[in-house]
Amino acid sequence: MAELPKNANLLYNPINQMPAFYLDERYYFMPGFPEMSHPMVEKILEKLVPHPKETFRHTLTAMCKENIFIEIMEQMPKGVEYSSLPKLLDNAWQVSISVASDDETLAQEAFDLYLDLLNEKEIVFTLSDET
Repeated sequence: MAELPKNANLLYNPINQMPAFYLDERYYFMPGFPEMSHPMVEKILEKLVPHPKETFRHTLTAMCKENIFIEIMEQMPKGVEYSSLPKLLDNAWQVSISVASDDETLAQEAFDLYLDLLNEKEIVFTLSDET
């Protein structure tokens, strides 16, 4: 028993049968917590992206400021997505770097640029996104 917007459609919720709803096959509204929404989001993605490309992602967290990576970021080839998230934890700088591509070799080569620099400068890092 709810009031829904005009032309809303329901999306089945297998967790507790409290449905989500959507408008125009574009806007999706989920009830509850992430674990409840997850199965519904999977169904939406299957519908919107029926044949997703495989993405190869590599992530690291380095104990430094992100500015040491500027030259590498400027060299990132087309077809590589990358991100940098600086963090200040316990008065120490950290940065999480993520590199992704649908070309496995290209993703690894781009990521290796970061690894090579970190090893050259003897900067401590982990191969994860840790906080």
